[in-house]
Amino acid sequence: MKLFIGILLLTVVGMVSWFAIYESPQPVKDAMSKPDYDRYHYDRGNEDRIVDFGMQPNDLSPASISESLFRDRILQKQLLTEGWKLREHRYNNGNDMISYLDGRLDAALFGNQPSVTAMVQRNVGIFAVCAIGHNTIIANRILTPANFKGLRIGYPFRTNAHFALERALITANLSMDDVISIPMQPGELESALRNHTVDAVICWEPIIASILENVPNSVPTFSSDGYTYVAIDLDFAKNHPTVQKAILAAVVRASRWLKQNDRHLIDALGWIREGNIAFTGKSAIEPDAKWVAILKTQGIQSPSFPMIRFDITDEQGVFHQQFQFLKKIGSIPSNADWNVVRDRINTKLLPGIIGESEFWQIDTFDYAPDKPVQSKEGS
Repeated sequence: MKLFIGILLLTVVGMVSWFAIYESPQPVKDAMSKPDYDRYHYDRGNEDRIVDFGMQPNDLSPASISESLFRDRILQKQLLTEGWKLREHRYNNGNDMISYLDGRLDAALFGNQPSVTAMVQRNVGIFAVCAIGHNTIIANRILTPANFKGLRIGYPFRTNAHFALERALITANLSMDDVISIPMQPGELESALRNHTVDAVICWEPIIASILENVPNSVPTFSSDGYTYVAIDLDFAKNHPTVQKAILAAVVRASRWLKQNDRHLIDALGWIREGNIAFTGKSAIEPDAKWVAILKTQGIQSPSFPMIRFDITDEQGVFHQQFQFLKKIGSIPSNADWNVVRDRINTKLLPGIIGESEFWQIDTFDYAPDKPVQSKEGS
C-alpha cells in the first residue's frame, strides 16, 4: 500500500510539473550565437570622430534603410566635411544594443520595445521611422483570435510580437492566461509549427514569409504594425547637430530612393541579403519580385514615411500602451516615468530637414554598389 501511494504521489508531481512547463513562460533559449560585442572597437568620446552605428543585419525591416546608409556617397561626403566617418556594428537584436548606448554607440536602429527601454535606461531619443513592419500570428489552420483559447502559441518573449499577441487576445476578451504561451527564439518558431509542437506562432518578417512558404497548411490569422526607429545619443546630438542632421537626411534620401522603382528595391534586397550572410552565414531573402512585394509592406510606400507620427506621445496611443506593457513584464522599472520617454521623442527635427531638402540633397541619389572597407577594428 505504501509503495502504491508513493508511486501515485510521484505520478501527480510529474503531471503538475508537466503542466507547469506549458502553463507558465519559460526562459528563452539562446538559440542564436551572440557575438562578443565587447570586442567591437568603439570610439568612446569620439576622439577619432567616428559615428558608431548599431544595426541588425539579420532582420528585414530596418535593413532596407540601414544598408543604404553605408553605401550613401552623399552622406559620406557630408560627414567628411565635418571630419567624421560612419562605422557599423552588428547585433542580433535591439535589446543587445541597449547596454552599449553608454557612450559607445552614437546611433542605432530599434524596434518599438527596445526603443522604449533604451529611452528609459539610456540618454537617447528617437528621431525618425526606419520601417513599418508587421507582427503576424500564423496558425496551422484558419482561426480568429476568439479561437485561441487553450491553444499552444509560440512567441519571442519581451518583443513587439509578444505585445502584439496580447493585443490580439484582448480583441477577443482573452488574456495570456487563456492560452498556453511558449516563449521561443524567432529561429525556433518555424520548426515548432511544422512539428506541431505549437498550434500557432507570432513573429515578423522575414520569418513570417519563410513559415508561410515552408510549413504546410500554415495561414496568417492576425497582424499588427511594428515600428523601427532611428535612435541617437542625445549628448552626441547636442554636441554634433550637423552630423545628426546629415544622418537623418540620409534616412529621408534612402526612403525616397526606395519609393522610386522596383529596381531600387531589388538592389536594396541584394544588400540586405549580403548583410544577412556576412553576419549569420545565411539569408532567406532574395532580390526578386516576391521579396519586393514583402519589402513594400514595410511602410516605405506611406507618404509620411520616415516621419514619426505626431500623435505618438498620446497617452491613449499604442506607444504608451507598450510602455505600460514593458512595466508589467519587468523590462523596465515599475516606477519608470512616461514623461522621460515622451520628452525624448522628437517629431519636429525631421520635417525641418525635409524643408531644407536642397541643402541636404535629399532628392539626389548616389549609392555605391559595395560598402566602403571599414577599419579592421570595426565589427
